[in-house]
Amino acid sequence: MIDELHVRDVALIHDAALVPCCGMTVLTGETGAGKTALLSACKLIIGARAEASMVREGADAAVVEARIFEGARDPEGFTVVRRLGSDGRSRIKIDGGIASVRELSARV
Repeated sequence: MIDELHVRDVALIHDAALVPCCGMTVLTGETGAGKTALLSACKLIIGARAEASMVREGADAAVVEARIFEGARDPEGFTVVRRLGSDGRSRIKIDGGIASVRELSARV
């Protein structure tokens, strides 16, 4: 479960934070509000393919950070940071250590 999400320079989002409530969280808003960009950020956190076009125009990189809990019995959770450069190269850190997309997908 994603406990907290911080998104920087993804598509039209300059800087945003999301802290979902327990249970179901629904994203609503007008066309162009950034719902799809926020979902793209969630996909990056779970190991989806990264594309340079996701980086906000004029930014060097897009960064998505999340704290994730693996279930009700996980008291501490773990953190994920994924940085996507405007050149299309992606860097991933899980709990501060370098990780691959495969490791990220398996963990999340």
